[in-house]
Amino acid sequence: MQTNTHFRDVFELTTVYGLIVAVIWTPMPMQRILFWIVFVLIILTTILRGESPAAMGLASTGLWRSSWIVPAALALSGAAVFAAAEAGTLHSLFGRNMSLGMRVTGYTVWAFLQEFIMLVYILTRLLRLLPSRTAAIFLAAMLFAAAHIPNPVLTALTLLWGL
Repeated sequence: MQTNTHFRDVFELTTVYGLIVAVIWTPMPMQRILFWIVFVLIILTTILRGESPAAMGLASTGLWRSSWIVPAALALSGAAVFAAAEAGTLHSLFGRNMSLGMRVTGYTVWAFLQEFIMLVYILTRLLRLLPSRTAAIFLAAMLFAAAHIPNPVLTALTLLWGL
């Protein structure tokens, strides 16, 4: 039984992470197709595993203790926007014509999805595979940061925040 769980964790981790890297480095329109494949695979394998929300770290335990992070993130974001405006590097949004509200909503959903992938999907599997909690956390943060390599600043920041 342990060997099957071990194999399944390794298989799910390598498949999903490989597809995530493929999504990052594949041009449109194939990127959009791969995105939905990996999205469905993550949801499907998470559901099929049959773990309780608490086992995945999705319980409300500790929610109050961590409630400071939302205002802190908003303050840091506001400071970053202010600093960019002062430095003359703040620019308008680019890409398809989309309202600011739609972009903010889309980015918020994407940020939560990334957190789910790192903390619920990757970290829980690494905690089962690796001998120590510290090693699992470090490797999860490294994988998260490595997925952001196209942007060196984002890579360093995601490693820091991942840890």
